[in-house]
Amino acid sequence: MKYVLICSDSITNIEFIYNWIENIIQTVGKDNIFICMEGSIEENVLNKIKEKIDIRFYTYKIDYEKYKKKAISVRDFVLSSNNDFLYALWDGKDKSVASLIIGFLERNKKVDFKIVPVVFSMWNFLFIDIIDAICITTNGYISSKGKAVLGRGNAFTSRVFIPDIEIKLGNYLKEYGNKVQVLGKYNNKNIINFPVKPGSVIVNEDKSNIVYYLKDKVDVGDEVGGFLARADLNIIKDSCNQLAKLIDELHLNYVVLPKPGVGAGELSWSTVKRTILDTDLYNFKDRVIIVSATSYKLLSKFSKKDDFKSYSYKGDKGWI
Repeated sequence: MKYVLICSDSITNIEFIYNWIENIIQTVGKDNIFICMEGSIEENVLNKIKEKIDIRFYTYKIDYEKYKKKAISVRDFVLSSNNDFLYALWDGKDKSVASLIIGFLERNKKVDFKIVPVVFSMWNFLFIDIIDAICITTNGYISSKGKAVLGRGNAFTSRVFIPDIEIKLGNYLKEYGNKVQVLGKYNNKNIINFPVKPGSVIVNEDKSNIVYYLKDKVDVGDEVGGFLARADLNIIKDSCNQLAKLIDELHLNYVVLPKPGVGAGELSWSTVKRTILDTDLYNFKDRVIIVSATSYKLLSKFSKKDDFKSYSYKGDKGWI
């Protein structure tokens, strides 16, 4: 058996990492352990760990100069194809570590990962007992292989918890359309898709319906996949009403929802917030926890008296 170890670079507690590696060594022995670094365990941290552990480390350095944007994909292929087992310490947000976990899972290799909440991640809620469901924001596009496209943000990292989620969502889109639905469970929590973008869109004259970083890649009048589009308030409104119905039908107590349409969807939170307030979801304001994937500050309140529950995580200060 060959083993790969990877750790998010936000996790820098040397004693914690050392104990983690020591436990792995006690389980599998010292031979054939491969430490993946650069974009994972910081080199200065790794060097200090080497001083504490009597073991030969094999390291893999990502060749960004040669492979550029494909460098992470190349690393995932090389390591998952040539090794049998992945151990990972993941902060719940780091896309590089998530990508390697997904690479191993897609090749039916064994994975043992732990989420260490040193940064805010909505996946921290997976391990809070009172939470019943976590939503991921999605688009309605179906690839030529019949899969949904979950390429960014919380949609991408959801593949760590439900490896076949692209196939499941793709099948659901074909049968029922771009609607809210439970896609699976992890740690007894429902994972729910929450559509914010269409299946496809026609590029308008000023390209204002396309995300800014891809406007140069499309031409006016083209029909392109919904993952290239900005989020759509009408779709968000429909998803809010559908989620409200699902909460009622399944008797869900607490549901985590990342700010829909914000970030990769390029809508302002103030605009989205006004839309949500005018939907059935507001009737379940005491059961919905709206979180931000990009901010450690407390989220804006809906109003002074009645608001959705909002949380953020501030490192070692815990949930506030």
